[in-house]
Amino acid sequence: MVIFIVCPMILGFMYYYYGLGERCYFNVTDHTLEFEERGIKINMYFPEFMDDEESGDKEKEERCVEKSIDYSLLHRYLVRRNSVIFPLGEGKIDGFLWLPENAFETSEEFASAVKQLSSKIK
Repeated sequence: MVIFIVCPMILGFMYYYYGLGERCYFNVTDHTLEFEERGIKINMYFPEFMDDEESGDKEKEERCVEKSIDYSLLHRYLVRRNSVIFPLGEGKIDGFLWLPENAFETSEEFASAVKQLSSKIK
């Protein structure tokens, strides 16, 4: 009973409360990061399908949403096998920025991005 009723409810709550949090959800969307002077600019891309009334086809367009994260929210990072995770939050950690190595063209670009972000941690 615990496995089939209680555990899925706990997992659903944790996903809804933590995984869809304001400082987490951009990690699972198509996005790009820009490192600026004051913080990280995140451009998220969401597909929108528009009906073409003449031909009856659906056209796919992307809607861009911008979000910025101040460098003061970065905490000490965690190193994984092929990625680096930067916890985010004001005091209490309530999100994270995940940087996978395969998102960069070369390992040198990945190392440069990690070095640049880690230099902003206070």
